[in-house]
Amino acid sequence: MLDQIAKLCLAHFLCKFDPKSKKRKTRDVVKEVALPCYSAEKVNEFLDHSLQLFQATLVEEFNARYSDQRPLRFQIADTSGVGTLVEGYRPSKLAKVTHFQDALHATSPKEFEKLAAIILKVLGCKEVFLTPASHDQGVDAFGYQDLVSPTPYGTTHGLTWIAQAKHYFASSVTTGDVRELVGSKELLVAKVFSTVDERYKELRLKRYAPTAIALITTEEIPSTVRRLAEGAGVFVFASSDLFHILSPRLKRNTAAAIRALIKKEGRSISTLA
Repeated sequence: MLDQIAKLCLAHFLCKFDPKSKKRKTRDVVKEVALPCYSAEKVNEFLDHSLQLFQATLVEEFNARYSDQRPLRFQIADTSGVGTLVEGYRPSKLAKVTHFQDALHATSPKEFEKLAAIILKVLGCKEVFLTPASHDQGVDAFGYQDLVSPTPYGTTHGLTWIAQAKHYFASSVTTGDVRELVGSKELLVAKVFSTVDERYKELRLKRYAPTAIALITTEEIPSTVRRLAEGAGVFVFASSDLFHILSPRLKRNTAAAIRALIKKEGRSISTLA
């Protein structure tokens, strides 16, 4: 459970921490975030036994993001640099990305699943499908992208994309999600479904054909999760990635503009019955 508290608090720093926040004790932020979800006893246990490790993780995450010029909402504020104090951080060149992330969070998990399917269209898929919410086998959308032009005899060579959408307010992304998504792909290839019917007849996965796995999230995911995903060959599209993909198609980086895009582009996407 202590690990879960750490994941919850790290997700808060990456996704919700106020970039305009004044200097605060990391301990106080952890208590504020964790107490609504966990008992005071467990939170105090975390503070007594795991706070220093969490602070070290926070410092590592800040350094990695600062070096890579990825979005940040916080910075380490204590002079010793060990993470006992934090404050808001919003460099002007990344302000638009942070604003876009806030707009993504304003969408509902259902809206974001549709947006994940739209992302597949933007990536080049000609056919895109949404899976049924109750039996999605860990996959929320899939699509087909041509790799080689068809021959006169009809032989085609394409790439199948399968995508899972993770909305921050529904669940935060962890390394376990990456492993589960890879496992879902293997089950889909083997046609081992929890529902035995024709529901997935549109999903044409072949064992030796190229398949791309995409994890699409409203979050700025921890560096450890991104490294695992990249090592496994999983495409990760976090909020900062989605900003660069979708901004050219948005008049403004607002929740209203994102919803308008979902409504417009979603009309051409089929949902499996």
